[in-house]
Amino acid sequence: MKKNIIALSVCFCLSFFLTSCSSDFEQRAPHGLKSSLTISEMESVNEELMKYVTPPSSRVIEKDFSSMKLNITEAQAKDVCSPYLNDGKKLQSQMLRDMKIEGASVEDIQYVKNLSEEQVAMLSFAISNIQISSQTSTRAVSRNHVLRCIWTAIGIPISIDGYIAGTASLAGIAGEMVSWKFALKLCRTMALRYVGFIGAAVCIYDFMDCM
Repeated sequence: MKKNIIALSVCFCLSFFLTSCSSDFEQRAPHGLKSSLTISEMESVNEELMKYVTPPSSRVIEKDFSSMKLNITEAQAKDVCSPYLNDGKKLQSQMLRDMKIEGASVEDIQYVKNLSEEQVAMLSFAISNIQISSQTSTRAVSRNHVLRCIWTAIGIPISIDGYIAGTASLAGIAGEMVSWKFALKLCRTMALRYVGFIGAAVCIYDFMDCM
């Protein structure tokens, strides 16, 4: 009887120890970034944005290239991009969580904390479309075509393989999760090309036009 009690006690302690270790490991292991936007939500953004598209015949070449494509104000653009903004804030939190777990530099963490609202919205645009592409791509619209349209819209000046080197693989970025290192690279790239929510709206339009 005493042996049975001792054995049960040992099993209980061992089980508790393994559960604690597993829980501690899960808390310290990076989880990756995952957008919560649905296809229908993303399509709604596209439909709203189309209301502001300037017909090609009415476009006037100006220094502000965005005025050639969209007749939209900053407030209107922010309203259209609001689903991406809300999702982007969640992605920003996921990103900061993983950066702290993996010991990212103070400078990089501060950079992500200080992302503007339009940068946060654009982060969601890129990641949600990357992840959706892996779930919905068909022979008619290949995953690679979707990814290349995203790169065109974002303004990546080099090959995809060169851009993602050291942060992800082409298959990986279209999978379930995106690493914070890849997301950080996206944020820095988009910051160089687009300013404000009008810029974000133009980026989304360029993606739609490419597709």
